[in-house]
Order: sequence, then C-alpha cells, then structure tokens
Amino acid sequence: MDDIIKLSERWPTETRMEMPEHSYAQELLGIPVPFENRVEFLSDYSKNILREQTSLQISKIINTSSATVERIADEVAAGIVDVSTNGQPIYEAYTLEVIENEIEWSTLYNKLDAHLPVAAIASFLGKQEIWVQNRLNELNVALPPETRLKSGRMGRGYDKKIVISLRHIMLHAPPAKNMHNLHDMEAILGRHRDWIRPRLQKLGFAALTRTSVLSGEVGLYFTDEALEALKIINMNLAPPAGNWVTVGTIARLLSKDRKWVLKRIDAYQELSEIRRDDFDRELVHYPPFVLEELQKLVVPTAKNIYGWLTEDEVAEMLCKTRGWVKKRVSEIQTGSLLLLDENNRSRVHYSPEVVDELQLKYFVDEENKLEI
Repeated sequence: MDDIIKLSERWPTETRMEMPEHSYAQELLGIPVPFENRVEFLSDYSKNILREQTSLQISKIINTSSATVERIADEVAAGIVDVSTNGQPIYEAYTLEVIENEIEWSTLYNKLDAHLPVAAIASFLGKQEIWVQNRLNELNVALPPETRLKSGRMGRGYDKKIVISLRHIMLHAPPAKNMHNLHDMEAILGRHRDWIRPRLQKLGFAALTRTSVLSGEVGLYFTDEALEALKIINMNLAPPAGNWVTVGTIARLLSKDRKWVLKRIDAYQELSEIRRDDFDRELVHYPPFVLEELQKLVVPTAKNIYGWLTEDEVAEMLCKTRGWVKKRVSEIQTGSLLLLDENNRSRVHYSPEVVDELQLKYFVDEENKLEI
C-alpha cells in the first residue's frame, strides 16, 4: 500500500495559481472534503449493510496494516464513534468502502500518463470535456505548450497532478440525486425564491453544494425533505388574493376613507375570506362584486369625469353670466349630471359639448349678427 497517494501530496501548489479574484473552484481546493460526500460517490453504498468497524477489522479485509487504515481514515475525515477494548478506533459506517475507493482510485491514477489532454482527463473523471475545461479556467491553469504525447500525436498535455485537484472539486459536489435547486423549487411551488429562502432558513435547511445530474454544473441544492416541508407550508397558506379586494383597497379605489367603507361593508361580511396579498400578507378580502356594489353608493365627482362643467364654468368660458347660461342651457340637447365639485358639494354639471352647442345656437358670425 506504499503507492497510495497521501492527500497532502495530491494538491500541488502549481495547480492553485493566484488569480485577481479567487474562483469558487480555487476556494474548494483549500477545504477538506466532508466524509459524507465521499460516501455519496460510492455507487453501491446504499446496498451495503451499515456497520461500524475497527481499524484492525478493516485492515484484515483490505490486506494492509492498521496504521495505513488509520492514516487514510484520518485523511478522508472518517469519524471515530468509539474505541474498542484493545484501544482500536471504531470508525463510522462506510469507512471501509471509502478507504477501498481511495485505494482503487490511487491505483488507477498511478497508471495515468504523466501528461494528459483534456479528453483523457474528462474520460478518467467521468466528466464532459467542457466541465474539465471550465474548471481548468477557474483554477487559472496555464495552457500547456504542444508536445508529443505518449500516443505519438502532437497535442497539449496537462500535468497529471491537475487530475487530483479536479477530483477534489468533484468530491465537494456529489451528484444532486433527489435534490432541488431554487429554480426547481420555484417551478414546483409556484413561489418566488424570495419567499422560499427565508422559510428554508427558518426551518434549518442548509444549501448543499452538488453537481447537476443533467448539466454537470456545480450549484446549491436542497434535499427532498426541505421541499416537502415547503409543500406543507404552501398547502396550509391562504389562497392568493387574485382580484379580491381589502377594505383598504376599496377605500382607495372609491376615494373614500376606511370608516366610510367599514360602515357599509357589514352586509357582506359572510362573503369575506382570508387571502394572501401581493406582499404575502394574510388579510381579509372581499369578492370583486362587493366593490361594484359599494361603488353604486358613491356620488360621482367631477374630477373623476373629465371635462364636465358647472354653470359658472360655462359662463366664464362664454364670457356670459350664470343667469344667461341657466336660461339657455335648458333649450339645447345636452347631457347633465349631479356631481360633487371640488368642495364636495352636489352641483349640476354639463357635458363638455355644452359650450360648442351654446355658441352654435346663440352666437352669430361676424357677417350676420343676430339679436338675442
């Protein structure tokens, strides 16, 4: 087992060159991979029987020394759950499988050529070439010069040690199996991420770095359990308001105060429901026809009906007296309404056409002035 690569030897400084701003991939190189991430990369780990084993038991299975087991277990951050009667550390479940995987990976790595093109790196890691190239760019790995590869062809071969760094990044982001990112949750819940984030935080669900099963890109994902918890909250929430209205909205639309609305809305209390407004607040809402009914109780105002004029305003526009307008306006066909003026007084208002109609009927042109 002497050819097993120590983790401290796997991350050469030349693969972590400085950039003006550190990329996320560079940051990951300085963070140890959690043991549970390594477990998730075991393709058949779910089939194994959960068992805790001592370093001696593991060493006998893989035919190596307890010291080697303990060294690798420490490097892969396997947890010690207890100590046996003879002083042997007892490791958490899957420690054997993770150590076996490390030994197998090291064996395959040692067989790689000293320099590898992107295609060979991608094949060894089980990734697409674009994923490898993107990570190399993020790590600011310089493009190597063209050399003659072991295959005999000319090409650009990267130092094989970069594979160690790329695997480290991979282990930080296991496949997002049965997990969901915020985009997925928005589509499933019909909610914006600004609604989702605080509730996940309140429930104690942390985002986990995972690799998309579809695109291979690394991102933040949440477990199925987190999504199910949000589904329950979403189901128990009041329905969205839609076109239903609150007392405040009715007052604003009718240009009335809340007291006016509250005094008249009692007859519709049985129709009210708790619904969510656009700010996700649960408030009492009324169906839209209640607004229509209350609107019928409002005396229209002149400011809401553009262009309608009082007798005084018509007189001013025609340079006549109010009496002159009042006497003649009844003789023409023009519309009139009882509206509230700017002082909230009920007054007769005439349609905007009244000025033209009075001019046509009672004024003469310059050539033929009629006496009236």
